[in-house]
Amino acid sequence: MTLTTRQVRALRAQAHALQPTAWVGNGGLSDAVLAKVDAELDIHELIKVRIDATERDDFRAMAQEAAVRTKSALVQTIGRIAVLHRPTRRSKKDDAKNA
Repeated sequence: MTLTTRQVRALRAQAHALQPTAWVGNGGLSDAVLAKVDAELDIHELIKVRIDATERDDFRAMAQEAAVRTKSALVQTIGRIAVLHRPTRRSKKDDAKNA
């Protein structure tokens, strides 16, 4: 899923006030963690995920993997926080009605 620069800016602004809703610990991206992230994306569309990786490269790889496996877009990373976005089915239907 690719986002335009304008969409990224808008999503970053919306994500600023959010708190992390999912945490990835030392065990990495388990199926349970991915299920939690997937469920949160279904509910909220835009979420923050805290990834506790010791190396920056590991953090980036886990954030990318979470985005790919949940079919979402990685909006940004700040410190140990990744912001993920995936439009819900409901919002896609609303957009189609308004078009």
